[in-house]
Amino acid sequence: MGGRDTSRYTGDVVTVPVVKQGYWSINVDSVEVGGADLGYLTGGGAIVDTGTGFIQAPLEVAAVVHSAIPSARALPLSSSSTTTRYVYPCNTPADKIPTFVIVGRTLGFHPDDFNRGSISKVGEAKNQPHQCVNPLSLVIAACMAGI
Repeated sequence: MGGRDTSRYTGDVVTVPVVKQGYWSINVDSVEVGGADLGYLTGGGAIVDTGTGFIQAPLEVAAVVHSAIPSARALPLSSSSTTTRYVYPCNTPADKIPTFVIVGRTLGFHPDDFNRGSISKVGEAKNQPHQCVNPLSLVIAACMAGI
């Protein structure tokens, strides 16, 4: 049980202390897009969970991050939902994909890992197949409250 498959990653493993048990909460120093530091957006806290392919954040944080990605836009799941997906152009250059500074180390996504597929594959309108869903796209407004 456990272990690491070194064929699935490059570089060193970064150990990050859990700051709130029960939620796998860690401190995030900052978020960057295109080299621009977007700051201490989450108040330091973020929940990480290897059981999901998405990263959850308050709507305000997701809005700031996606405003730094050219042509990214929100797609609310419904008019009454507090959950929103974000999409971005599938051909977004790697330097416009968000990175996270955690324990002083900049950690990012490979462009293939950031792209969760065209919105035409996840039930959205097929008139914009050049738009892709990303792992920051499932956003729950209050998921970090109290962290």
